[in-house]
Order: sequence, then structure tokens, then C-alpha cells
Amino acid sequence: MRTMNMRIWLIGALALLVQGCGGGGGVADPSTCKFQGAKSMLVAELAFGRNVKGGPGVSDQDWTEFQHETLTPQFPDGLTVLDAVGQWSDPRAKRMVNEPSKFVILAAPDTQATAQALRIVTDAYKRRFGQDSVMVIVNQRCVAF
Repeated sequence: MRTMNMRIWLIGALALLVQGCGGGGGVADPSTCKFQGAKSMLVAELAFGRNVKGGPGVSDQDWTEFQHETLTPQFPDGLTVLDAVGQWSDPRAKRMVNEPSKFVILAAPDTQATAQALRIVTDAYKRRFGQDSVMVIVNQRCVAF
């Protein structure tokens, strides 16, 4: 079980997500992007824990299916997936937990559609794998491809 502080942090991160994905007025002035060809975009970083209560965890096969069935259809323009290890404090067990994770980075327009796609992905993962949360960090960045 995650700590109350983790839940408060996640609620705050989601509030920033909703605020940052307001569309229209939330987009930074493209002239602030100094790198040639860069434009202002929303960059989202998501951490998907792979431990499952009472189970063997989210397997590579499970992740691949989730990525192809849910994540990619919501963000068809592309994304990056990295293997990671998350760490959090379990207050009941009074110990630190290291959790294998998938870390996703994506850049998308700062729109309501992007905010909705992020919610669809995180909600689907939590439901499918019995997760308490998915960490989401969003901010406006200058992006070039």
C-alpha cells in the first residue's frame, strides 16, 4: 500500500496535468524555443509499476499487450519506453520497496485530447493490473524531431 504522502503527491501531479493540459492559452510562445526547428509541446513522463498484489507481476508479454492495445493507440505519433526501478516507502512493512517499472516519455500537443488520452492510459493500466497509481509528470518543453 502506498503512503498517504504518495497519494497526495499523485493528486497534485494529476491536478498539474489537468491545469497544464488546458489547451489554447497554456501553450508557450514558440519564440521561447531557442533550438532550431523546436516547438513548444507538452512532455509527459509516466512510471508504470510492475508489481501486482498477490501475483507474479506484470510480465513482458502483459506489458507488450498493454502497449499495443492501449498506449500506442492513444499516442500513435510515438513515445519512448524504458525499463526502470521505482522506489517507495511501505509504511505497513516499514521498509523501502524497489519495484520494476516501465518509464514512458512522450511529447504531444498541449490539448484537452492529450489530457484525456493520458487519463485513458493511466486508468486502463490501474484497472488491468490492479495498481493503486501511475506516476505522471507533465510540463511544457521545447521539442524538435
